[in-house]
Parts: sequence; structure tokens; C-alpha cells
Amino acid sequence: MNYNPFTDKPAALLMLCVILLLTSCVSAKKYKNMEYERNTAYADKVNAQQRIDNLEGMLKKIKTDTANFGMAYRNLNEQYSTLKASSTLTAQQLSQQLQASRKELRAKEDTLYRKELQLLEREQLVQELQMAIERKELAQRALIESLQAALVGFSAEDLQIERKGGKVYVSLSEKLLFQSGQADVDEQGKMALLKLAEVLNRNPNIDITVEGHTDNVPIKTAVYKDNWDLSVYRATTVARILSEMYGVSTTRILASGRGEFFPVADNGTYEGRARNRRTEIILMPKLDEVYRTLETSANARTFNTVPAVLKPEAPVNTPAAIPEQPEQPEPDNKQPAPQNNLTPNGVNTPQPLFNASPELQPGNNKTDGDNDGGGLN
Repeated sequence: MNYNPFTDKPAALLMLCVILLLTSCVSAKKYKNMEYERNTAYADKVNAQQRIDNLEGMLKKIKTDTANFGMAYRNLNEQYSTLKASSTLTAQQLSQQLQASRKELRAKEDTLYRKELQLLEREQLVQELQMAIERKELAQRALIESLQAALVGFSAEDLQIERKGGKVYVSLSEKLLFQSGQADVDEQGKMALLKLAEVLNRNPNIDITVEGHTDNVPIKTAVYKDNWDLSVYRATTVARILSEMYGVSTTRILASGRGEFFPVADNGTYEGRARNRRTEIILMPKLDEVYRTLETSANARTFNTVPAVLKPEAPVNTPAAIPEQPEQPEPDNKQPAPQNNLTPNGVNTPQPLFNASPELQPGNNKTDGDNDGGGLN
């Protein structure tokens, strides 16, 4: 009889238990491995999900930043376009303003240069006129000294010399020249006029005016209608004696009568009327030198005017250097003006307007103080 374990119930049951026991031992080990793998996979899933969440957050942030950057970029682009257009307009305006400023500056420099030249010309003119005035002052003092020396023999009551208003006045009393109410010069008067003429002939660069003066006591004769008429006759008589008898050039002499209208004292007293009855010989240096100086200056301003020349405009994109005007030399007081003779101390001493006698030249026979006139003793 064949044994069949599958048909034998106890054997089959035993077999089944053995199989189940063997099977259960293998499944528990696999289970543990699978559980470990499951836990690991779960942890990986959690980590992966966390990374996904982080990446999604970063992606969202990047999208937001990109949108912001795009908006900022568009704003900056718009600002750049605006600034570019504005800068183009501003550059044109600045270029125009720069050109206008350069042109205005050149015009002002040209005006300033002209004014500097005019100032130098005027300073030179003033210097020349000042030297001419100084020469005239020296000449007048020398003339007064010459007249005082020549007329030293006459009293101060009859003859006075003074300087006023840039002129030298030689006042001759009526008693020295004329008889009362007459126009004929007596011998003593002719002697005084001779001394005076000698000085005048040595000084041809002065003009001579002879003025007759009277008091206010009325006069009317067959010859003279009134005091005015008498003063004219006396002035012309003195002028004729100076020219015809003593050789003074007639082109230098002017005779006029002033009558009683220019008194120097009170006609209410005898002494005052005596002082008013006088003949004044007025000596004035010729102003030819001053006129020549002024005329020369006027001609220089007319013909030597510096033309106003503006430099051409510089290109806008390159800075243009402003032209410098040539530096003008400052007037040097130590340098003599043309045609002037200066001594080492800077005093101009050309040919004098008046010629005193040799012993009375300035520097010889000096007197104390500045005696411009007065009577002679």
C-alpha cells in the first residue's frame, strides 16, 4: 500500500504546519526590510516635498522679483529716454548761452581796452598840461622878478606888480603917467614905460593888454566926452608909446578903456579915487603850447582809434580760449614825455616863456618866500 502524505490527515496536517512555520519565518524578515524601505521612502518623500515647497517658494519669489525688476527697468528706461531728450535740448541751450556769453565778453573786453587807451591818453594829456602850467608858473615868477628889478626906482604908491588869475598885472598910477584930465604921458611915465618895454622885448611869448581906468568924478571937455572916453585915450597912448617908441610888436598889444566901472578902492575918499585912476598893463603868457597839446591829443583820438575787431566764434563742441588783450604799459612818471627836456629831479625846463635878465634867472638872486607882486620901493 502506497503512503500518500496528502491523503493521510495527520501527516498532511504536520506537513502543513511545517510549511506554515517555514513560510512565516521568511515573511517576517521580508516585512522588516519592506517596512524599513517604506520608512526610508516616506522620509525621502517628505524631504522631497519640502524641497519642492522650498523651490516653489523660491520660484515664486524669483517671479515676483523679475516682475519688479522688469517694472523698474521700464521706469528707468523711460527716465533715460526723458533725460536723453532733455539733455539734448539743454546742451543746445547751453551752447547758445555759451556763444552769447563769449560774444558779450569779447565786446566788454574790447570796450575795456578802448577805455584803457583813452585813460592813458588822458593821463598823458594831463601830465603834459601840468608841465605846461608849471613852466608858466616858473616863467611868471621870473617875469615878476625881472619887472621888479627893472622898475626898482619907482615907489609902491605909483607902481604895483601883482599876479592874479594866471596873469601879471603892472598897475601905473595916474600921477606917474599923466596930468589930471589929460592923456599925454610925461617924461617920468615914459621912463617907466621904457623899463617895462625892455622886459617885454626880452619876453616875446606874452600878450599885452593895456587898460585905462578912472574914478567916478564926471569929466567932459572938448576932447574927452566922459571918463570912459578918457580911459580909452590913455590906454591907446600907452600902447603907442610901447610900440612906436620902444619897439614892442603891435600884434601883441590890445588897448581898452574901462572908465570908472572897475574900481579897486572906494571912490568916496581921496585916496580911493587916486588908486582908481590908474593904467593897468596886463601880461599873459601865450597859450600856444597848451593849444598844441590839446590839438595833438584831439588828432590822436581822431586818427589813432583802435578798431573793434571781434574774434570768430569757436565751435560748440570745443572750448574756445578767450583772446587776451595785449598788456598796456602803465604810465611811468619817470619817463619824459616826447619833446620835453627833463632835469634829473624830474622838473621840466624847456625854453622859458619869459626871459629874465641873466642876473635874475631862476636860481639866482632868490628871495625869501613866494613874492608874487606888490609895490616897489
